[in-house]
Amino acid sequence: MMIGCIALMNAQTCTPFTQTMFYQDFETPTSSTLNETVNSAKSTVNYSNNTNYAIGKRSRMVNKKNADIDYGNANVSYASNVKVSFSFAPQNIDYISDNIKFYISTNGGTTWSKELEIYSKNYYTFLFWDFSSPLTYDFSSTNIYTSTYDGNNSPDILYISDTNKKNKVEISIPNNVNKTNLRFKFEIENNDNDDYWFLDDIKITGDYIDTKTWNGTSWTGRTTSTPSNKDIIVINGNYNTKNNGNISACECTINANQTLSVNADTNITIQNNIINNGNIIVENDVNLIQINDNATFTGNPITVYRETNLKRLDYNYWSSPVENQNLQSFSPNTLSNRFYTYNESNDYFVTITPSTNNFVPAKGYAIRSPNNFGTSNSVFKGVFNGKPNNGVKTTEIYKNGNGNNLVGNPYPSNISFASFYVANSSIIEPKAYIWTNTNPNPPVMQGSSYSGDNYAIMNITGAKPAQNQKVSEKPTDAIVVGQGFIVKKRNPGTENITFNNSMRVTNKGKFSNARIASVEEPKVWLQLLTPAKNFNTILIGYVKGATNDIDNEYDASLISK
Repeated sequence: MMIGCIALMNAQTCTPFTQTMFYQDFETPTSSTLNETVNSAKSTVNYSNNTNYAIGKRSRMVNKKNADIDYGNANVSYASNVKVSFSFAPQNIDYISDNIKFYISTNGGTTWSKELEIYSKNYYTFLFWDFSSPLTYDFSSTNIYTSTYDGNNSPDILYISDTNKKNKVEISIPNNVNKTNLRFKFEIENNDNDDYWFLDDIKITGDYIDTKTWNGTSWTGRTTSTPSNKDIIVINGNYNTKNNGNISACECTINANQTLSVNADTNITIQNNIINNGNIIVENDVNLIQINDNATFTGNPITVYRETNLKRLDYNYWSSPVENQNLQSFSPNTLSNRFYTYNESNDYFVTITPSTNNFVPAKGYAIRSPNNFGTSNSVFKGVFNGKPNNGVKTTEIYKNGNGNNLVGNPYPSNISFASFYVANSSIIEPKAYIWTNTNPNPPVMQGSSYSGDNYAIMNITGAKPAQNQKVSEKPTDAIVVGQGFIVKKRNPGTENITFNNSMRVTNKGKFSNARIASVEEPKVWLQLLTPAKNFNTILIGYVKGATNDIDNEYDASLISK
């Protein structure tokens, strides 16, 4: 079962994205990051709680008299494609006497450029008189007006009419304009008791990526908030996820002599590349996930721990999550003649010299427990050290006999068996066999004569535990870090099966694709108990698409059959 994770997604470099840098939404007096200055009597500038004229709880309201309101200063020099925007709605405004003038300053208010004037378009002429037709709106639909700041104090004129509802203005600030002291203001006029202007959602947005640095106690950057999944982060002080919390970021650099420790029940999501100039320690049942197949990892190797309970003469099926992990150094106290690969043609294990061979990505190996272990369970703490495997990994599988092939999870993260099967469904049968050490080893442990039931099995119907295991110990869809498992090839010959980052998961997976039920079908686990208290478990599933006959997609026999 997966408990914690690191996740990496997207490769190449982080791409700037549009973020709100400063805003004033008027919801509460302290909810703004834009300083507001009202240069008129307070009684003329109020708040409206009428949601017809607000985006959210309330908006700024100006009634009957003139008001000057300015906002700033904002330093947005670090961003590109900067835009100043606001929403407004009028109620009962008249043709000329009621208007909004909008100014922008790029030097903190020393000089201003009038960029926009807003008037009512509703009027008509009768003989020699002009008559205003009052307009009433709400924020139920949107009309957007866009322009570009030119700084020449020659405003664009915006006439609004009965067809307008919620109005949004968006003014782009060219990249070559000085944006270190951006400021803007409104001059608002209306002359009757029933004349209203409403302002809301004043924002400065732009494209940028923030770089946040962990100094050992807190994050520093443009803000001190926890990084987002699009920020770049630098670990410049030891970071422990158990104490300091989860991280989400775009790229990550670990500085020299610093350690990023990923602990159980936590996760780190890095959307892009990792540069490890320090140390990364991934504890037992913690995952490092790279989603993009082209994401890179450079620098020092990482350490991945995998713990399991073994006693003397027990075997485990292993697969390495890192590159170039030597077999013997992974389990130095295992006898050198007790490292095996699997021969599909006769279902026998074949010894491999561990001192001169490394784990091959996506290939499984049977390794006996350390020879100094006793007859009761002890914790074996496997240590993988190297560059984490990432991206597309392939390995050859064969069918010259029963088609059983020992493969393995190649990543420092769990993978979904359902996703793995979907990607390889034309090559393998939808079943996986996972070795357990629940039962005493039978006299014949390999070949077609093997008659034990030490394999837990999963397929489209579900999963069943090995003999004498509780139902609660059955496998889940998540195949864990370091796990080797057996798959069955469909057709005679040799083909490559494929692993890729889309299969990698951060929690307990579920069968959820077009050929595998996305909801839990009715299932019954029957246990057959012998007088000696040995028991075996049979899974009966009522699965859509199955029949009362033998269905290769939904029924799984024992490993050697």
